[in-house]
Amino acid sequence: GYQSIAVANGNKLDKFSYTLSAGKEKSDGFRTNSDQDKTIAGAKLGYELTQDSSLEMSADYLEKQIGVPGSLKYPSPLAREWDRNSGASLTYRTKFSKELDLRLNAYENRDTIIYKDSDPVFPQDSKHVGTTTGAEAQTNWMVNSWNQLSFGVEAKEDHLTSTDAGEHTASLQSAYLQDEISIGEPLIVVIGGRNDSHSVYGDKFSPRASARYLVAGTGTIIRASAGEAFRAPTFNDLYWSDS
Repeated sequence: GYQSIAVANGNKLDKFSYTLSAGKEKSDGFRTNSDQDKTIAGAKLGYELTQDSSLEMSADYLEKQIGVPGSLKYPSPLAREWDRNSGASLTYRTKFSKELDLRLNAYENRDTIIYKDSDPVFPQDSKHVGTTTGAEAQTNWMVNSWNQLSFGVEAKEDHLTSTDAGEHTASLQSAYLQDEISIGEPLIVVIGGRNDSHSVYGDKFSPRASARYLVAGTGTIIRASAGEAFRAPTFNDLYWSDS
């Protein structure tokens, strides 16, 4: 019982560009109370301020109602879940010269999860609203024909309001630097590092390095990389109510 329909349209009119999309998806599922009804919509609008700078705004929305069948041993034929996810961002790009460019971005994402189970013995009713707000900046500088530096900073805040877990807030500030070096024609080496400062888990530095070598004559490319990364637990990781 799966059905899906989607429409999209995009165009560029002089300095203005747009992309619009929408879709609907339904499924009966393969178990009792495993159906799904999902609606999505998105829009992206762009405008060329000058020959070397542009502004872009995007927004996305998803709404989903699903049955939550539970496990085979402990089914929940009356449990339902409603998800609403929305996001919006504004991006500014500019080129100061052929060698130097800048990108600025601000965004907000909001996720709402409502869960209801009208089971007469163990009824449940919960609502979780998570919001992430942030901004980032990145610049790329072509120092010379064989060396490009990239530098970026980011700051974001996560907030959770939950009927089960209460209110929680966490913030993250990050900075990263990357150097891409071309050693002759066949070898490219990338060295970088990122520092994350989390309001709960403190500071963490993550180095990373990679290399790409082109074997002349055969066209074979050999790649190797090594690095570390930091990801704090999400609020769902920490506080999701699951008995």
